[in-house]
Amino acid sequence: MTAVLDAGATANSTAKANGIAVVAAGSGWDSVGCLNLTFAADGSMTAEPASMSAADLKSARGSYTTAQQTAYDSAFTSLQSLADGDEDVRSQTLFTFEANESADKTISFANYAAALYLAYADGDRANFPQDAADLTVTALAGGITELDFGDVTRGALCDAVPAGQRLVLARTTSAAIGALIDTGTVTRTYEESLTAFEPTDGDALVVTDTATLEALEQAGGSYTILRDYGDVFWDIRMNINDVTNNFANPFTLPEAPQRGAGRK
Repeated sequence: MTAVLDAGATANSTAKANGIAVVAAGSGWDSVGCLNLTFAADGSMTAEPASMSAADLKSARGSYTTAQQTAYDSAFTSLQSLADGDEDVRSQTLFTFEANESADKTISFANYAAALYLAYADGDRANFPQDAADLTVTALAGGITELDFGDVTRGALCDAVPAGQRLVLARTTSAAIGALIDTGTVTRTYEESLTAFEPTDGDALVVTDTATLEALEQAGGSYTILRDYGDVFWDIRMNINDVTNNFANPFTLPEAPQRGAGRK
């Protein structure tokens, strides 16, 4: 029997997997999740979720055998090395983000992301289901924060986009898209953001990240995922890589038509 840890749950929360309570991953470096298993004489088993802090693990080291201490030290060193390596990677400069000369026409980074999402969907229309081929596609960028001008590290870019989310095309209703836009938590493509969104009757398509889809559902909508375009962070990173000639040139945002949604 296999119990699967839910990596998306909060620290120390529990779930059921094949009838067994499991501790959710997510405790980070400060503690680890574990199961206290109790086997009864009749062959049954109970599993109680628990956690052990890093301090408790370290203090328990003294009671380990020599072999156990060696294994513990090896694991600790390896994990610390991975953590240090992660920080080194996050601190690497990817590109320089320069302000446009006409800053009043520069769109936001969220607008840029939404335009990129729409480009993915438009280029994939040949693969849309036949009954969805003629539906309007709206691109929504959620969870995007503005980058500061200057050198942008891998970590800063990762923090600015919904890292770990998937970029997907989903079928929903125009009314559900409109309700999500009205919350003010998402950004449309800069061409569309100059005018109000006018919901129509019937179905529509939205290309956005999976976290934004959850927000759409919370706003009362439902959806069906039709296409998956990959990890949002890598989609945006690789697009910036392309437009900057492998990060050799500075990155600037495209400009909105006329006045548009300017960067303040």
